[in-house]
Amino acid sequence: MGFDDNQSTRKWLAEDVKTLRMLAEMIALYWTRCQVENSLRESEQRLASIIDFLPDATFAIDNEGRVIIWNRAMEEMSGI
Repeated sequence: MGFDDNQSTRKWLAEDVKTLRMLAEMIALYWTRCQVENSLRESEQRLASIIDFLPDATFAIDNEGRVIIWNRAMEEMSGI
């Protein structure tokens, strides 16, 4: 009854097929989420590098007015 048992055929029960499909969908969603999170992380790092490289004092704020990033020129200008 292992994977090497290819001499006989098996009828899959509808419930087994449904369970396997659900499992496959869960794995696909997890894999997709991991890829999206990795892409987001890379994008954030790229943006931070660009902002840090700018010669002018630069900072960004979020929708709530909090400073979320600033560059070295801003650090030198503010002394913080």
